[in-house]
Parts: sequence; structure tokens; C-alpha cells
Amino acid sequence: RRVHGGTYDMFKSKRSSLALAIAAVVVAFFLRSLANDGRKLQLSLSCRFVRLFDGLSSIKEHEHRSIDFARFMMRQMHLLSWGTPAVFSADQVILIDPVDNVTVRVYSSIPIESLQHRAANELQPVIVYFHGGGWTLGDIDSHDSICRRLAHLTGFTVVSVHYRRAPQFKFPTAAEDAYMAVRWVVKNHQSLGADPSKVVVAGDSAGGNLAAVSAMLSRDRQESSIALQVLVYPVVAGSMVTPSVLEPENQCLLTGDSKNWFWLRYTTSIEDMRSPYAAPLFATTHEKLPPAVVLIATYDVLRDEGLAYVEALQRGRVPVRVLRYDDVHGFFGLDITSYGTQAVQDIATAIVEHFQDGVHAHRVGAMEGLQVS
Repeated sequence: RRVHGGTYDMFKSKRSSLALAIAAVVVAFFLRSLANDGRKLQLSLSCRFVRLFDGLSSIKEHEHRSIDFARFMMRQMHLLSWGTPAVFSADQVILIDPVDNVTVRVYSSIPIESLQHRAANELQPVIVYFHGGGWTLGDIDSHDSICRRLAHLTGFTVVSVHYRRAPQFKFPTAAEDAYMAVRWVVKNHQSLGADPSKVVVAGDSAGGNLAAVSAMLSRDRQESSIALQVLVYPVVAGSMVTPSVLEPENQCLLTGDSKNWFWLRYTTSIEDMRSPYAAPLFATTHEKLPPAVVLIATYDVLRDEGLAYVEALQRGRVPVRVLRYDDVHGFFGLDITSYGTQAVQDIATAIVEHFQDGVHAHRVGAMEGLQVS
């Protein structure tokens, strides 16, 4: 979709607002039902919003629904962000081999065709974004609003990556696709108006995993350089059970059981789950990784492994900024949640500040964490 001016309002009427809200409920219930989890959503404002529509939706458990249906419903989630800024966008295809390819969508506050005309001293940082969805759901459309907002708020080019998904494509396909996309951005930096020394990898949930893995692959293979990694409630620890996985108040859009369901679709063995390129917390060292911004949600089964990854990065002497919000997994970028919009603004600010005054890592390392309650 190309949008060339103004701001488009996703909600044209109360009826459409209600329909989209009910669609969000369907997604929430499907994610819970992947592992036949029947617990009620609880404790966060986001979950309480969903619960308001229980009587309207009359939704039953959807364990027999196809993954295609779940993907379709998740694709509607971006519609719950209204007033999304209008920026320019264009889809491109990256060929992997004669059979397979990866699609990316490029976002910019200026016409895409104008990016290539930037002078060398005008090149800007570029954000490579990986969508969440347990490596199984999600796509460029489901995270369209997030990427538009990041492009608008930072003024930087954003490249959203639609990697190949499980269960059709198992580990390490998504990881290799993500890293390949980073290399493509570096190789084609001039056409993107981007500075190849200022590449940011970012993503939420499974996308946060792929951002962290891309940073690790970049370090280990020494084929490209990443300036900053932005990890939004990332998956980093395989099927490891932490207290946050078991806490009842965290069983919302993602539960402990559905977390394992996704891992079993993505990997084929315990060895896969322990690979640092699937679960980066298990890497032998976290030294020489790029500075990080890590977003943590308090009511999230992934909370503790995210905090553990922050500690691992700090032990490796990696500058880390932590942003923490009292919200649930999946809230990032959703206007219906308590901090969905603010979190995107805070992430955009952190990215911009990282590149100000040419004091990249030191500036991020000096920043204090943010707790939003």
C-alpha cells in the first residue's frame, strides 16, 4: 500500500471499530488455544480490554483452526492502530535461489525513488525490522503500522522483512533469511539512502529473537556490521521455564504453553533449541555484540528471559538500555493497550539518540532504564 499524504483513519465508524476489536479478541483466543490453554486473560489493562468483548464475540476455542486462518487474523492486528502516519512504502523481493525468495517492504518519509539521490554526507541510519508471531504467524502487513510509525518518528528508512515461516520452514531458515536481509540492506545501502555503518536491527517477540540472532551472526561471520540491536520482548531462551512463564497474571496473548507450541513448530530437536542462533541467551559469549535497547513487558511470559539476556549482554560489556512497561506481551504499537503508542515513541527516541553527536555506544550505555507503570 502506498500512502502519499495526510493521515489515514483506520476507524471510519463505530461499527468498524467494534469489528476490529472483535478481530483482536479472535487472535488472542487463538493464541491461547494453540496449546489448549483455557485460562482467562487477567491483570493487565490490555487483557481487561479484550475481556470486555467476551459476551459479544461468543468465541470458542480454535485449536482446530488452520495456521492460515491464524495468520489472516493476526494480519488484522495492525488495524488496531488508528491515525497511523502516512509515509511512502514499496515492496521488493530478495532472491535467495531460483525457488525461494524473501519480500521486504521499504518505508520512508520521502519518496522511495528519491532515497538513491542522497549525497554521501546525507546518508541516514536504516532500521531492519523483523515481525513477531512465533516464527509462524505475522507478516509485513501485521506490523505495517509499527514500521510506518518508526519511519515517521525517526526520519530513517525502515526495511520490514517477511522471512520464511514455520512450520513449513524450520530453524535455521528464518534466522538465515533475517541475516541475509541485513546483508542485502548493506549491499544496497545507496538505493536506500542509508549509511551502511549505521544499520539497526529491530523486532518484537520472535522478531526480537531474529534481531538478536542477526547481531550475533554478524559478529561471528564478520560479513557485516550492525550499529544497534532493538529487542522488543524478545524470545531468547528456548523452552526454558522461568518464574514469569508460570505466573498466572502473565497468561495473556502469549502463554507458557503456546510459547512451547511455537518452539516446537520452529525447531526439530533439543539441539536446535540450545543453538545460540535459535536461543541467543545460550551463546558462549555475548562480548563484542552491538549496543542494545531491550523492551520488557511486566506481564509477559518472556519477561524473565528478556531480563536474563540484558544481564548476559552486560556481562559481555555491551551497553544496554532497558525500557520496561507494565503491560502484556503483544502490546507494542497497539493503541488499544495502555502503553502501545508510547512504547513505539520511546523506541524511536532511543534509536535517534543513539546516533546523535556521533557518540553511539557510549551514549546508549550512559542512558538509564525507563520503568513505566
